[in-house]
Amino acid sequence: MFTPQYVVISLDHQARQAGYAAGLDGRANTSPPELDDLACSSGYIEGKAHWQDFD
Repeated sequence: MFTPQYVVISLDHQARQAGYAAGLDGRANTSPPELDDLACSSGYIEGKAHWQDFD
């Protein structure tokens, strides 16, 4: 029997929120060096989608 495997990724909330705010404001996706790039980019994509009314 096949057992599904899952990958769990924890995102830094502060970095995600910073990316979300940038995407929501229509700013460029520039992640500060002190923030996690993956979390910031994830938030940016979601914020930009919200900004463009894709939510």
